[in-house]
Amino acid sequence: AIAAAAEHQARRITVIRLRIGGLRQVVEESLRQAFDLLAEGSIAEHAALDIDWVPSVWRCARCGHTLALETGGDTCPCGSRERRFEGSDDLLLTSLELERDDED
Repeated sequence: AIAAAAEHQARRITVIRLRIGGLRQVVEESLRQAFDLLAEGSIAEHAALDIDWVPSVWRCARCGHTLALETGGDTCPCGSRERRFEGSDDLLLTSLELERDDED
């Protein structure tokens, strides 16, 4: 984020947006604490960390109904046992909001 902000000659990062997939196994509280520590003294200090959590699910092959991994039983409510897994282990920086010197 800091390198990307520098490319745009930003003086401050106000918002960092991330997309994190359910398979990444990130603990939100730990991520936020680590971010605060690493951002201290940088142009990202006090930036908001906006996280889009993308859940991993089972999707019924017949009707498309989704079931959470932790609660997905063997059978869909439609009666089908055919399902496919959908998930991601992404950890992506999706966008930044920046302040530049020429925005005063």
